[in-house]
Amino acid sequence: MNADKDISAFRKTWDILSPAVYYYAVYNVAFILLAFIMSLILDTSVGARLQSRNGYEAMMKVVLNSLAMLFGTLPLIPLLKGQLYRNKYLDAGPKANPAAYLVTAIIAFTSSVGLNILIILTGLVGKSESYKQVAERQYGVAFGVGLFIYGVISPVVEEIVFRGLIYNRMKKYYPIWLSVIVSALLFGAWHGNMVQALYGTCMGILIAYTYERFKNFKIPCIFHAIANISVYTITYNQGLYNAVVRSYNAVVLIGISIVLIVLIEKKLLNAILYGSEEV
Repeated sequence: MNADKDISAFRKTWDILSPAVYYYAVYNVAFILLAFIMSLILDTSVGARLQSRNGYEAMMKVVLNSLAMLFGTLPLIPLLKGQLYRNKYLDAGPKANPAAYLVTAIIAFTSSVGLNILIILTGLVGKSESYKQVAERQYGVAFGVGLFIYGVISPVVEEIVFRGLIYNRMKKYYPIWLSVIVSALLFGAWHGNMVQALYGTCMGILIAYTYERFKNFKIPCIFHAIANISVYTITYNQGLYNAVVRSYNAVVLIGISIVLIVLIEKKLLNAILYGSEEV
């Protein structure tokens, strides 16, 4: 009997985490192959000209990483399609209308910027060497390139892995509240450093919350994209950074997020979000 329980627990764990395993395996293989191809290109005259440019090394690392991320999602696309198809019949309650995208964007912007300000003001950013290395790589590329990678590619890839598959699969076995928290913790840990783990866990909870409320996979992708674009834009520009990083801004922004969530929970936005007062 105990053996059956152990097997059952193992199968549950594998079902939940296998998408991350598939992704990570393909990502690493793709990264190695892409790095090899890049090394061949660098032996040419074109490669020599590329290496002579400022910021070349940081740019290549970011581009290779992004391409490997895209390859890593390939085995997950059929799994995601199947999961979202099943969700049409499993998700209870009405679907939100397009106004949910706007509310999601507002919560994403206010919560991400507000939380980042708090983390910066606590001094945690300066205490994490691993975060400094990540930040150096992220902000070592041209703004437009970074905005596309961190505002489009990363959000879509990470949402496929964490909300599209891990969170949805977890809900098959555990209560929603537990699935929200555990998937958020996994999402935070995935980033590999103290600062992003804290931030990622908080964001993971909010992303899963909005996903659960609005029953549409576009919602977590939009949330994640808006959050990344907002934070990247502010922190990339020193003047904007200095103007925004204020304690009162954090209070106001986080306060707006809390008010919107309370209004959603009290069903005071139902007429806007669902087209009906009775939901």
